[in-house]
Amino acid sequence: MTILVLTIAYVLIVVFLLLISLRTPYRWQYKAGIILICSLFYGVIWHTLPNMQGWPIDDPVPDDFQLVSKYVVQPDKQKGSEGAIYMWVIDLAKDADHIPRAYQLPYKEELHEELVTAAKRGDVQRGRRVSQPTNDANEEEISSGIKFESMPKAQLPRKK
Repeated sequence: MTILVLTIAYVLIVVFLLLISLRTPYRWQYKAGIILICSLFYGVIWHTLPNMQGWPIDDPVPDDFQLVSKYVVQPDKQKGSEGAIYMWVIDLAKDADHIPRAYQLPYKEELHEELVTAAKRGDVQRGRRVSQPTNDANEEEISSGIKFESMPKAQLPRKK
């Protein structure tokens, strides 16, 4: 519902802007530029709305995070699905807002095994990205692996 309302509101604003700009005595190049810019803004808004609504983003996970939850979709050759790993994490950086965020990562068996091992530990897990050289000699990039460890127990303040 919210996307529909925002889309209608944006289209109405653009229509009014275009009606006003078409009535002006400016040259047609300026009017065409305004129409193009409005169309580009609509495309940008359309593609950024899912990120604002909490859908999983495909950005890399933070370097240091707390794992809140996970969901693994394994690859399925019959359906042609490549699989994915969804993680809900809290960024532990000092300047972060510490609000959980959903991430979508491509399926990797190593990461799936790490998540299974982390779940077996049963306590709150901290994830850290570690750099690993790729096996492909043609690539110079570094792929990121994720390692999990138990979060330290919270220490209560001493009584006075």
